[in-house]
Amino acid sequence: MTALRALDERVHSATGRQMHYVACEAAAGFAAIGDEEEIGAVVWDRKDELAEYVTYGFFKPVQEYLNDTLAEPVTTA
Repeated sequence: MTALRALDERVHSATGRQMHYVACEAAAGFAAIGDEEEIGAVVWDRKDELAEYVTYGFFKPVQEYLNDTLAEPVTTA
């Protein structure tokens, strides 16, 4: 993965953990889980399927980045 830019950071309301949101692109190879206690899965998905994984909506800066970057806005619950 290649980091493109930092989007924002916050303390996650459900976990209390500090979260950093970074826009990335695939550079080579494949995505893999580095810490199974922190990350449940890595998937490459179509934008119309994102709501299946993020049922509570995206953090606002992430939603804005997706809307600005993708051809069609992403809609979640």
